[in-house]
Amino acid sequence: MIRLASDTAFALLGMLRKIVAGWVGASVLCACGPARSPQEIQVSYELRLQRLTDSATGALVRVSCANVAPGRPCGLLVDELLEGFPVEGKLVEYASKVCDEDAAEGMSAMCLDRFRVYFRTAVARRYPRADRKVIETYCEVNDGDCDLGSVASLRLWELLHLQSHNKGVAARYEVAAEAMADRNRREVEEAQAEEEAAQSRRHALGAALEGMSAAGQGLGGASRTPAALPSGGVTGAASVGCTSDYQCSFGFYCVKEQFASSGACARAVNDLGTPTLAPPRLQSVGPGQAECVFTVGDCPIGFECVKNHCMKQ
Repeated sequence: MIRLASDTAFALLGMLRKIVAGWVGASVLCACGPARSPQEIQVSYELRLQRLTDSATGALVRVSCANVAPGRPCGLLVDELLEGFPVEGKLVEYASKVCDEDAAEGMSAMCLDRFRVYFRTAVARRYPRADRKVIETYCEVNDGDCDLGSVASLRLWELLHLQSHNKGVAARYEVAAEAMADRNRREVEEAQAEEEAAQSRRHALGAALEGMSAAGQGLGGASRTPAALPSGGVTGAASVGCTSDYQCSFGFYCVKEQFASSGACARAVNDLGTPTLAPPRLQSVGPGQAECVFTVGDCPIGFECVKNHCMKQ
């Protein structure tokens, strides 16, 4: 009788194992979760977004080199090109040096053409993201402003390219950042769904093992309760003090309480929470202005009204 009971228990255990293997699949008996947790995916996204932001910020060109980190592009080529020459007759002096002409007789047409080609090439290399068609349209409408025959014309030509280049960099950044954010949302959602499925598999496996243990108590079987997965989050970087946007990095606003003269730099984002390379705002100079009073109605979904400003939660 004892042997019969043992054989029956062994047979029942074998049958239950086959049922579980056929139900949840042999490959999921380990109750494994996703290859990467949602937290790991989020951390990876933050690092990739920071590298993208650093790359875009490094491609922006400032007119002035004041408070610009070493190695970052700044200043105008026309100022570097004509540095050291007298204010009056700068272009003639420079062209005379390059073309070996007599400065007292002015600049020849051949030398001026040679200088124009050199300057256009240098500007195109310095500002690769500038929209040439937009600049050409401006020059056609404002005939004479872009003849590159004077220092003022050279400066205007380069400023048009600088402004268009920075806009191009910012536009490419926003497209890439939005695509990266969409991909991150999909990967996090998939990982969360896989974690939930893995949790369900663990519960199913635990219930099946408990049934096996109850059926084979005479064999000393035991059940095991699955452990809960840990969870966590990512904290933001510390803020930098400021009195206007011009004291913050590209893509940051100076957030001040209403009527306050100083505040802290905070990253500018769109309504979806994606960082943008927002330029400094002229209205940021002066006392702080209220952006919101209440969270509901005044701020987009996912934002909270903090010190009269809509902040991403």
